[in-house]
Amino acid sequence: FFFFFKQKTAYEISACLVGSEMCIRDRSTQSTWGSNNKILNMIHKIILISLFVCLAQCQLRLLTLSNSDKALYEKCISDNSETSTPMLAVVAKLQQIERPITVCESITTISKSFGMSLSENDLCQMVQKNYKLRKVLFNSENEIEGGEFECKVVVNSLRRKQIEEEKSLFQECYDVQTKQSDVTVNIVVRLKNQSDLKKYCDSKNSLKSLIKIEDTKDSQLCDKIHADAEAREALFKSRADIESWTCLVFPGYHQHQVEEDLSKRFRYDQDACCYSVSYYEAGHSKTRTVQCGTFPELAEDVEKKLQMKVQLGDYCGLINSQYNKFFSTIEPLLGFACKCQESKAKNYHKCINENMKEDVNTVSIFARIKGTDTEFYHLCQEISAVKKSTHLNVNDDELCDKIKSDKNARKIIFGTDRDSDDFRCVIVTGSDDRYIDDCLSLKTIPGEKCAIATRVKKDNTVPFRVCSEFNFFKTSANKNIQKDVTPNEFCKVYKDNYEAFTNTKELPEILKCKCTEKASIILKSIVVLLMAFYIIL
Repeated sequence: FFFFFKQKTAYEISACLVGSEMCIRDRSTQSTWGSNNKILNMIHKIILISLFVCLAQCQLRLLTLSNSDKALYEKCISDNSETSTPMLAVVAKLQQIERPITVCESITTISKSFGMSLSENDLCQMVQKNYKLRKVLFNSENEIEGGEFECKVVVNSLRRKQIEEEKSLFQECYDVQTKQSDVTVNIVVRLKNQSDLKKYCDSKNSLKSLIKIEDTKDSQLCDKIHADAEAREALFKSRADIESWTCLVFPGYHQHQVEEDLSKRFRYDQDACCYSVSYYEAGHSKTRTVQCGTFPELAEDVEKKLQMKVQLGDYCGLINSQYNKFFSTIEPLLGFACKCQESKAKNYHKCINENMKEDVNTVSIFARIKGTDTEFYHLCQEISAVKKSTHLNVNDDELCDKIKSDKNARKIIFGTDRDSDDFRCVIVTGSDDRYIDDCLSLKTIPGEKCAIATRVKKDNTVPFRVCSEFNFFKTSANKNIQKDVTPNEFCKVYKDNYEAFTNTKELPEILKCKCTEKASIILKSIVVLLMAFYIIL
């Protein structure tokens, strides 16, 4: 309490204390305070001894738990050292969790819970690095504390040898399957109490003569054989239970099939790819993934899974080199076939886009000769040069129709006068700004007028352009949004109500609009006259 009060001199406390320092100092130390001090020292010693005993007990308890968990880990290894089923033994101390956790489980069971096949190779490293796998094993995604981790894949030498034999035999059949166009079935099985491997490697049609599979889908065929003792007896001459096996129904999806599928599913004017990829899963059916799609869709999938952009020409090589990450598997690649096609009309769209910004009128033409899938022609040239070479004396807006109907013009342009079953032609009238300025300066459209230029997609859509007298746009506004507008406010109204005017929800990437009025022209004329009058004066 002395800190809460102002200090006082000895005189302020009592006059008798002045000059009595010697008396205070020489008083006997054998006072009540001395007795109390001994008692406090004893209490301190008792508390310290109690704390020491408690810490020793806690430390002993922790050591006992650690030894207990390690004993379970070592027991898992010793108990399963001769088992035919690969096991994972692991003991780990996770961050923010008080005691270590021990796991002793078959790799097959862990694989099912994890959602993908796990190989014995590098599995312990995967436990340390993969938080999803730790969630399956320890029910926690927490990191492993440094040094507090022991892990071992328990597989006896005999089983390791058996796995290699199964894998080799399966690969032999798979190499044959990839060269077949028919659906084939590849089974490698080890039956209980039998040392020899059994296999079936033949077409699905041959399998029909041995077992009843008429109502069974290809995806369910392996499960049916695994569960049906009669089917196993027909195929392997034994009803014994299965100890380990690998089964795959393979549709003969090799490079030729990929190319055929690509040509059947996609038009010649689409950027698209198809691929087939397969990889072995120890103890399970081999996984095969087949994918086809337009390139923008596939590129988006690559960016999502690999966080990188890809060009059409690099797509197949990228999937092949990054397939472990792309398909979330650590298994080696067994088979891969891939094919991409580039749109035959790509240059047609490229010509349109590049000449939108120029101040010259260009014609872009794409044509596929009738009855063929390989003959395509493209032209990207200034209109004046096309007219000169074809001797066509027509207006710009009539040029496309004339080329389509005139055999001589087609022969000059494409080298053949044969008809086309896909003919695309567009007149690219330069930049949007130039188009609008030209429109508003036209003397053929008297009075107020407006010009609109919109472009929905940058890469593959010709822009929508319209130039007309203002009454046309005023009528459109009355019809679509029930509103009277003036030339000054029309462009803002059109942009704000684009969906109502165009009946589409796809907003344009570029939208330019401009109107002019008689009043503004008259005002400009008055200003010019006033300036001229001022100069004369």
